[in-house]
Amino acid sequence: MYFRSVRFYKCLIYSGLTLVVLFAGIGIVGVVRWMMPAVYAVEELSVLPQEAPPLEQLAPVEMPAYTQLYPELYVSSAELLHTQGKVAYLTFDDGPSHNTSEILDILEEYQVPATFFVVTGKNRDLSVLERMVSDGHSIGIHSDLHEYRTIYASTEDFLADFAAAHARIEEACGVRPEIFRFPGGSINSYNTGSYQETASEMLRRGFRYFDWNVSLEDAKSGITAQEIYANMVRDINTYQCDRAVILAHDGAHHRQLVVALPNIIEYLMDEGYTFARLDSSVQPVVFSYPV
Repeated sequence: MYFRSVRFYKCLIYSGLTLVVLFAGIGIVGVVRWMMPAVYAVEELSVLPQEAPPLEQLAPVEMPAYTQLYPELYVSSAELLHTQGKVAYLTFDDGPSHNTSEILDILEEYQVPATFFVVTGKNRDLSVLERMVSDGHSIGIHSDLHEYRTIYASTEDFLADFAAAHARIEEACGVRPEIFRFPGGSINSYNTGSYQETASEMLRRGFRYFDWNVSLEDAKSGITAQEIYANMVRDINTYQCDRAVILAHDGAHHRQLVVALPNIIEYLMDEGYTFARLDSSVQPVVFSYPV
């Protein structure tokens, strides 16, 4: 019989070999076709830019000259922490003056911490800074000269003023401030051409700056203690500030702030605020850059 005969197995072997050759041919063609796009892709890649050169072959980026000034003027800022609940940060600019000690007495009576952004020049008596430290308050830099046209003339001029204030504060109380407030706020009519550059340089050096979201407007001429208090209540309710950075002043011409301060503290306590001082671990409140 043909089935299982020698002839049958010969035919089966020949048929198998034929199929092997056939599939091998198909496979080779498929492989070639599969490789063709890869060949094209390599050719296409060959017209793309070459790999970036090593860093040492790149032209160095020229840093502004002011980055080399005051090599000691660097700090290591703390990691930012997030506050819980309603927190009020009382901040006082333009002191110290004869009003500062009375403000410290009020803060001590209510057991409230605060932050003082200090002006150091013009023969200021900085001896009260030691009490600020011992009472647990924060000290930040406001200015040395506090002359807007001078300090905002350039980033170099701002750094010169800042370095002078920093050195005077350290000499007076041993504190190296890590926070500051721009005179007039980080964006004002005197620094429109340089605020981004100056702010970037100060952040590069590790310093953090704070603007405000509640203003007592106590620097206005002729303002009364009642008006100061009303301004605070207005801003707190208008902006619904769970984290209120409150701008006040302890300069020589801000007597009405001293009068209003107890009522301000009591109102905030009644509204459920706790009090804290600013330091470099506090998320800053800053003005938005205009687009």
